[in-house]
Amino acid sequence: VLSELQANLKERVDLAAPLLEKAESGLNRLDFSNLSELRSITSPSESLLAVSRSLAILLTQRGKSLPEVEMLVWKEVKKMFSKVDSFLNLLTRFNVKDANADAVRVVEEEYLVLAVFAEDVKDPPVVSGLKTWVTNIIAMFHIYEEIKPKQHELNIRSKEWELMAAKVADLSTRVKTLESRLTELMANFQDATEEKNAAIKTLEDLAASCEIAGRLAKAVTSSDVNPIEEAKEKYDRQLQCLLGDSLVVAAMVAYAGRLDVMGRRFFLEESVEADLRAQKLPLSEGSELKLQALVRTATIAKWHVEGLPTSRFLLESAIIALYSPAWPLLLDPEGVGLRWTISLHREESQKRGGEAECVVRKDDDVELVRTMRLCVSTGKTLVVHGTLRRLSGDLCSLLHRKLYMLKRVAVVDLAGEPTVVHPEFRLVLVAACDRDRFEEELESGTT
Repeated sequence: VLSELQANLKERVDLAAPLLEKAESGLNRLDFSNLSELRSITSPSESLLAVSRSLAILLTQRGKSLPEVEMLVWKEVKKMFSKVDSFLNLLTRFNVKDANADAVRVVEEEYLVLAVFAEDVKDPPVVSGLKTWVTNIIAMFHIYEEIKPKQHELNIRSKEWELMAAKVADLSTRVKTLESRLTELMANFQDATEEKNAAIKTLEDLAASCEIAGRLAKAVTSSDVNPIEEAKEKYDRQLQCLLGDSLVVAAMVAYAGRLDVMGRRFFLEESVEADLRAQKLPLSEGSELKLQALVRTATIAKWHVEGLPTSRFLLESAIIALYSPAWPLLLDPEGVGLRWTISLHREESQKRGGEAECVVRKDDDVELVRTMRLCVSTGKTLVVHGTLRRLSGDLCSLLHRKLYMLKRVAVVDLAGEPTVVHPEFRLVLVAACDRDRFEEELESGTT
């Protein structure tokens, strides 16, 4: 509705604009000289007399009575031309909003109907200009009378709209306050729910613990063997065997990497363990108990889950590969060792935030040297797999640890450029074959 009223008002105002321009053009024909000449005229023309009377009536202020007939004679009418500047200023500042409606009606009914106000009548410039001003001012008055009620309605509707907008803004503020309060209540409810669930979980855990404690107490009281004493005895035995088991595992890591199954059994059981028993050092019964001196049982179980077979020989080989200071060489024709190595390092990467800790490349990869430099400088594990028949000079430098000190840090030359060696860098070689003979450079630098 407001837009329609505004459009209607704009349309009426656009109609008044040319009328105002015509009225101003009529004023432009008036000047001091031609208006001064009007005072000296004794017998005015019919056109001059009619337009002068129209002006006298039209300029009557609102609320005052119109001039009588005797005041419209030429002798009285021409007095308004006595002060030309004031007269021109009065016409220039005349506002149709302040026009006397009765005066407009009288001029329109008694003077504009005269033949002298016809457009084709030839008059002097001063008379023509006054006639133009009177005619267009009256036309503008009628347009204003049409605009005035619409403007009033527009003002009322604008105030209603402003009041409505204020109410909507107030409602929006209240809604936002309620939404904020609702969000706060929902957060409090969520916290309370989480606290309740945590309390229930704690209660369930306590109940389970109580049940376990009850069973344990019942078992302790009903059995001839005390589990606590039994666990203590087991711990004491492991502590007594810790030195001997550690020496066995250390010998295995240091010397048993190149031995096959039979050779490793003979070396560990007939040589190392026999010598330790001769020196009366206690040892654990069973190889798995000895391995626990270096690797926990849970870690071994986790390796099996990641793909390491349950073979004792392969378990010992995995420990040697991880803990030996020499680079490990895995004979892996079926790819079991390669898959387990990748899975093991993927688990470590997830623990450290997803950053890759292991990079796998084939021995004939054209990007091998660039990858070697990256892994050596950042401390990542580099796994090189393939036939390993020919070794590049850069790979041999890593195999034999041809390092030197530069500015108090260890560096190695790769592709002719010195590369800083990160202390956590590891090199793993995986041969996709089961042969037992390799090039001397490869055998001498690995375990």
